Amino acid sequence: MIESGTQTILLVEDYKDSREMIRLLLEEQGYWILEAQNGKEAIELAARQTPDLVLTDFNLPDIDGTTLTKRLRKQNACSKTTPHQLRKLILPISYDN
Repeated sequence: MIESGTQTILLVEDYKDSREMIRLLLEEQGYWILEAQNGKEAIELAARQTPDLVLTDFNLPDIDGTTLTKRLRKQNACSKTTPHQLRKLILPISYDN
């Protein structure tokens, strides 16, 4: 489990309202949130910021969540943490809009 207040989460969601709601919930718990509205932004942010955790939607406008997850893992998008922590944990989120 990651400790709130000490970890960065990359949130990838194309629907602004959903992204804002999730961001607010996570920020209330003390997490630092990076936001991307599509896969391209997520890949660029992950390369610059190396988040500890990635939460991604499955249905993005430019790439599906499974492909995004594979690309982020390939570029070690979560390489800041050790293998005993959350090294490559990328959680896809999905719900009906």
